Amino acid sequence: MLGTPGLLLLVVAVLAGYALAWLVGQGPLEQIHTPAWVSRRVGWLFAPVTLLLAVVTRQVLPTVLSMLGLVVGVVVGEVIGGPVLVAQIARLDRQLEAGGVQTFEPMHPGWWIAVLVFVACSAAGAWLARRGGRHPA
Repeated sequence: MLGTPGLLLLVVAVLAGYALAWLVGQGPLEQIHTPAWVSRRVGWLFAPVTLLLAVVTRQVLPTVLSMLGLVVGVVVGEVIGGPVLVAQIARLDRQLEAGGVQTFEPMHPGWWIAVLVFVACSAAGAWLARRGGRHPA
């Protein structure tokens, strides 16, 4: 359990980490789908969840798990999402070349993979914090 100075330092670290994620996603990685999508939602989706974990649990581990979950989610989402999008576009091209009608819109699934990994890691952090507060009889 962190005291007030430790909690303030943790909150500042979270804000700095998400500011960096926003800068990287809007700068050098702007042309890559998943990091750009995530960076546009850092302020209203991801940072509040992590900050809530930090303030409610007053522990470092749940906060770090939440932030790592976002990083891992972005990487996994991009690694899986890129080939899936390419395959969908190829399928659509074949469909249209054969004189067919477009029946679906190709979609990069990296964003929902990133969200699911983030949610899973944040939930795991909250569970560990809650479990850590119990003392066996």
